[in-house]
Amino acid sequence: MKVTFKRLPKATGLAGIAYPHQSVEIKLKRKQIGTIHAPNAFSGNQGWKIVFMVLCEPSKENPSGWKWITLKNQYDTEEEAREYVQKVIRLISKRHTFRSEE
Repeated sequence: MKVTFKRLPKATGLAGIAYPHQSVEIKLKRKQIGTIHAPNAFSGNQGWKIVFMVLCEPSKENPSGWKWITLKNQYDTEEEAREYVQKVIRLISKRHTFRSEE
């Protein structure tokens, strides 16, 4: 399973102070299935976080039929986070069905 990555535009102006790094989209077959969130002022600059969009059963609390799952690990660099995504993408795809956005 081959995933690709696309950097999001860098925040400018005052937003650039709180968001000094660019987050990264995780793509499968050219469709976004997740994001690597860059550390920012609001997250306490703790590290790079990986989240995926997965399908779930619609419920009263979540009628949309999909949710975000966040991996527990945090990484010091974007490259480490990318490598981890490449390593675990097959395992995650066995447990969950990805929701994709164009």
